[in-house]
Amino acid sequence: MPLMFFPKEPAESREFAVEHPDLIAKMKTIMTGQPAPSADFPMTAPDQ
Repeated sequence: MPLMFFPKEPAESREFAVEHPDLIAKMKTIMTGQPAPSADFPMTAPDQ
């Protein structure tokens, strides 16, 4: 799963996903999970 795709980007000399598969797995779990309630960033339904 590529984190980003930049063909022949000179500044991108390392593949983060290959170097840190554990962090990629954790990020994927967090991003695909249910959002947690937050007092700082409350979520409301669109019709409210």
